[in-house]
Amino acid sequence: MHVRVLTLDGGLDPDEYVQQNGAEAYRSRLESASGYFHWLADRARSRFDTRSAEGRMDAFKFLLPSVQKISDRLERAAVANDLAEYLGVDAGLVLDQFKKAAADRRTPAPVSAPRSTAPAIERMLLHALLADQETRDEILPRLDQSFIDGFVTREIFEALNHLIHSGDPFTFSALEERLTGSSQGLLHEIVSADEILDKNLSREQARNCMRRLESERHKRHVAALKAKVVAAQRDGQTEEARALAIELAHAEHARGDPS
Repeated sequence: MHVRVLTLDGGLDPDEYVQQNGAEAYRSRLESASGYFHWLADRARSRFDTRSAEGRMDAFKFLLPSVQKISDRLERAAVANDLAEYLGVDAGLVLDQFKKAAADRRTPAPVSAPRSTAPAIERMLLHALLADQETRDEILPRLDQSFIDGFVTREIFEALNHLIHSGDPFTFSALEERLTGSSQGLLHEIVSADEILDKNLSREQARNCMRRLESERHKRHVAALKAKVVAAQRDGQTEEARALAIELAHAEHARGDPS
């Protein structure tokens, strides 16, 4: 199938749009709708700074996994060249990327456990951090190792942290180079997904993710304290049980835990 994508103003569905603007207006929009890959390229442009060569290459790498899914070799090459021209990427670099991808496909994959799909909260948080510098400045200091250790995407978040603290310019390519092959694949899988790209929405999304992570960590802390209180009481350690009960009360009060 050759897919085109039409985005309607105001979040309207087609029926609502026709009621408000008429059938002819809808038909006109439909006839001028972008092809799927140009629509995807516009999303890449909104994510990466395509004023620089590095940003244009990052945008193309963002598109590459989707292009490689085209089964026909000639069509795949034609789409890749079209997108490269649309984004302003040198054709030689496009060829290099396809050679690298082909070599990767020929290399036997090591026998290992099946790759886990990243949970939604990790995907949303990573999308938000990749999309906006201000979001990274606000959220990364709160995202300490106690959160990251339990992530499927731990290597990606650790590499992102190291890249930011190194002082080097943040680019998708710079992050990708710090990852092993499996994490590179996971990163491409995540950024190729259909997610919100608006920076303000992404920042609020990241804040919501952090509130949820902090709430879950707090619940685990409270549960652990309760277990320690019970154990101390069972073992007849009255003073320790009392001290733990006070710590538990403070912890519950800190989050307004009704239990």
